[in-house]
This record gives sequence, C-alpha cells and structure tokens, in this order.
Amino acid sequence: MFPDYPLIQSLGCESVVNMPVILGGELVGTLNMLDVAGYYTAERVELIRRYIAVPAKLAALVAAKG
Repeated sequence: MFPDYPLIQSLGCESVVNMPVILGGELVGTLNMLDVAGYYTAERVELIRRYIAVPAKLAALVAAKG
C-alpha cells in the first residue's frame, strides 16, 4: 500500500487503518493511521469510526476553504 513501507516498518509501524473521508457522497480524502503490529483491533477500528469520522470531515471542509 505504501511505496516507502521499508521506512515505515523500520519505525515500528506494522498496523494501519485507512478511513475514507466522504462529503456529500464524494470521496475527498483518507485518514491514514499507523501503529505497532496488532494495534488496530476490531474494537479500536469501531472507536475510530465512531469518534474520528466527524472531525475528519470537518478538517476536510476547513482545508477545502483554504
């Protein structure tokens, strides 16, 4: 998924969540989170969906207004 995966892995990042950011039915970006191997359990992914989706959308709106 990442062309620089050797560097990412050397930093200890072996677990990833890529969350699409969708506004008005359009994909406007992704929020990519990295951590140690096994960090992103099903429970953590659900928490990310629940608590990070709205702030990610707000950040995309702010960035679009530039």
